[in-house]
Amino acid sequence: MVLLLLVLGVLTSSYAFSFELQPQDTSKEICAGYRVYYNQTRKCYYPHRQGPCGKLMVLRESNENYQIGECNCKTFPGETRPTVHWPESGRCYFLFDQGP
Repeated sequence: MVLLLLVLGVLTSSYAFSFELQPQDTSKEICAGYRVYYNQTRKCYYPHRQGPCGKLMVLRESNENYQIGECNCKTFPGETRPTVHWPESGRCYFLFDQGP
């Protein structure tokens, strides 16, 4: 424990660490016309549609950046069975349906 504190003391006194957060510039659009960028295809698509996503999936804006799209399982109003993503097949299935 003492050795660890000594090593940390030596490291912090001999090296200067500086971190600067750069604000994300969201004023520049990646895709025009209210579309989102999907990294896997490197193309722009309209959100809330299937786009490049698998069956029972929809392209939505990422939580981290609204200009980036990510595929999510589609939700169906009034449907009592949710959809679940199966990564190996790249699509979603209704719960209790036959999977791949």
